[in-house]
Amino acid sequence: MVAVEIDLHALQATAVSTAVLLVTHLGCIFRQGSARVKAGSRPPEDGPMFGNSKQNFTGRQDTDKPHIKERLENSERYNRLVMNNLENILIGLIVAWGTLLCAKDANTHVWLVLILAVSRFFYAFAYAFALQPHRTICWLVALLAIIGMMVNGLVGVFSL
Repeated sequence: MVAVEIDLHALQATAVSTAVLLVTHLGCIFRQGSARVKAGSRPPEDGPMFGNSKQNFTGRQDTDKPHIKERLENSERYNRLVMNNLENILIGLIVAWGTLLCAKDANTHVWLVLILAVSRFFYAFAYAFALQPHRTICWLVALLAIIGMMVNGLVGVFSL
């Protein structure tokens, strides 16, 4: 039998990072909803909720107008941002909370989980405002933080 001891600072950092990632994701989905309304890409029955605006899942079809094309692109930008968040934040949180229990070095866990949260926050900002290469750098830093947490956890679990 193995007794597990959780470092208080690592627990606090993981909880704070989880809150930051949740707030970041909520901000993204609210912006996504707004962008989809403006593009007309909500379900048709949602039209009356938004001042009888025409909604049809796919958005306005008169894409020859620059402002319509911009609204459709913005809607797709937020759709992709939210999908990327779901793909990356979920696995990041699973690794963060899982390795909290077995991290070889608690301080390393603290730094990596905070780096994950900060980089994903700035990733969302960079994606929303089409900032490249900032978006890619933030994505890569977050990925490396997840990998780092996993390595720290694996080393810790096999050191028990």
